[in-house]
Amino acid sequence: MALKGQTGEANPLYGRKRPPFTEEHKANIAKAAKGRYAGSKNYFWKGGRKHNNGYIKIHMPNHPYCDKDGYIYEHRLVLEKKFSRYLLPKERPHHINGDKKDNRLENLVLYAGNGRHMLNAGHIGRDPITGRFISGREHNDLPWRNG
Repeated sequence: MALKGQTGEANPLYGRKRPPFTEEHKANIAKAAKGRYAGSKNYFWKGGRKHNNGYIKIHMPNHPYCDKDGYIYEHRLVLEKKFSRYLLPKERPHHINGDKKDNRLENLVLYAGNGRHMLNAGHIGRDPITGRFISGREHNDLPWRNG
């Protein structure tokens, strides 16, 4: 055993490898740390709300459609409360005023799928001659597109 203050070559353990931990010791370390800094115990906990690409996510680990970290978008929760059911993953909420953080019920519309959402919300359009879907600059340059 090294005495306090022994450094370098004066220390009898100098240059020797520490013996590996036993499996029992590893299990005890893991058991002691498990859940210690999870959720609200974590120093960086902000009340279960976080921002992702302009949207607000809420921590709800028991929700059937939460992500791997246990979060779900707040606008989905608002519409789920209105309809008293879980929204299907293919259903798409749309913010009418375009503000992703404005999750008031009167600002949200639910579309059955992404295609209908993209068309009705004005993200894409149809060419009046061919009927094909068009998007981006092509869509905005059409004479029937106001804006």
